Amino acid sequence: MARMNRQRRKLTKLGQRISGTEKRSTLAAISRRAQVETLEPRQLLAGDPVISEFQAINATGLRDNDGEYSDWIEIRNPGTTAQDLGGWYLTDTKSNLKLWKFPAGTNINAGGQIVVFASGKDTVYDVGGKSELHTNFKLAGDGEFLALVKPDGIATTSKFDPYPAQVEDQSYGVATQRKTIDLIADSAAVKALVPRNSSLGESWTQATFDDSAWLSGTQGVGYETLLPGYTVSEPFDALDTDTWTVDIPNGGTGTVAIDAGDLVIDVPSGQRATGDDRGIAPIVYRAMPDPQPADFELITQVTIGGSNRGVAGLVVYDNATGLPAITMEYASRSRFQLTANGQRIGSQTLSAQNSYYLRLTRNSETRTWTGYFKIAETDEWTMVAEAVDGGDNVPFIQDARVGVYGATPTSTMNARFSNFDLIVNDQKPVYGPLIGLDVGTQLKNINGSAYVRIPFTLDQAPSTIDELTMTAQYDDGFRAFINGVEVNA
Repeated sequence: MARMNRQRRKLTKLGQRISGTEKRSTLAAISRRAQVETLEPRQLLAGDPVISEFQAINATGLRDNDGEYSDWIEIRNPGTTAQDLGGWYLTDTKSNLKLWKFPAGTNINAGGQIVVFASGKDTVYDVGGKSELHTNFKLAGDGEFLALVKPDGIATTSKFDPYPAQVEDQSYGVATQRKTIDLIADSAAVKALVPRNSSLGESWTQATFDDSAWLSGTQGVGYETLLPGYTVSEPFDALDTDTWTVDIPNGGTGTVAIDAGDLVIDVPSGQRATGDDRGIAPIVYRAMPDPQPADFELITQVTIGGSNRGVAGLVVYDNATGLPAITMEYASRSRFQLTANGQRIGSQTLSAQNSYYLRLTRNSETRTWTGYFKIAETDEWTMVAEAVDGGDNVPFIQDARVGVYGATPTSTMNARFSNFDLIVNDQKPVYGPLIGLDVGTQLKNINGSAYVRIPFTLDQAPSTIDELTMTAQYDDGFRAFINGVEVNA
């Protein structure tokens, strides 16, 4: 669907305790967590195999035999003897612990591990004389149940109930001999500077650098500018052909005209338009405003003739496919209905209405389309149905146009549209709640870079540290330093 231009929103929030980080992006890093892992003895139970690690959002990591970045699960044998997993199960469904069965001869050496691709392919490949296993399910990036189940189909030796939402290209698991120390909290204290030039070089990344004159705050560092809402009204005194498109395919004999402040669509019998077949019925639509809003609503008033039993209403037309994708309409003089790709999502029965109001709203956060109707202007809106992108045959719209249409399978359809309002809501804050240090005054329209310093102290010998991890989200790029040494770019 339409994507909102966020007007140079910026945010820097790092997930690692570093001496300095240079931001060189229009949108800088947002961190989840930074941590170090140290050795910690832990007693394993019975030596049973366990799920030691998995990756649920594999975008650029391990490839399978088909060259695809499939999800994967690592099974480890902590015991002192080899283990045959034949007859064991992997599942992501708590109600079906026997979802996928390991084939016979799936051996893991003592202290060893194997990788199983959770690809949904349900197959076994011979790769260089070794078996590459694929389950019949995929892992959910937003978290779900996952378990390794014994051959009895009841007892689990390892499970996540559920595992948390995952991060792209980051694996997750249970470190059996480690403990994790968080180095940077989400609300960690930061110092920031928007440089006027490059005179500091990389001196600012040193631990001893004097940042006392810098801005002070907490993560994240950035700013957000929100656009106010507005309404675009079309009274249909005339049809602006620079804004509106009248689409009547070859073979269509319907007409579109302006009459006494109304847009009038006349459709002969048998001329239709659906989500899987453009048909030949008239559709009148306009482009979305620029910048394209993410959240909006459409409202129109419709009057139809008493003998008309077709459909008339609002339409969201996908210019990329040439098809009406979403409609909110009155059909067969009997029901108000919301459709997606020509399939009815939901309806409200109300017969013999000659005049009515329709409303269709878009919520980008929930990825939903919601349809409403009312009969009189002073009535409250009645909700008809809600459609979610990707579900119930609801398409992901690539290039949205919005407007009105009329169609009929049997009788004629005469529909008069008395107005068309496109209401754009106030932009919702995306980064605002995450910003602890606002640098909008210093950064907006002045510079594309910010320096951010996050001090930390490690209260143990560096030799005890086994691994350092930083997780970040960013738009263009960033550079990270620890005590002046670059560790990421």
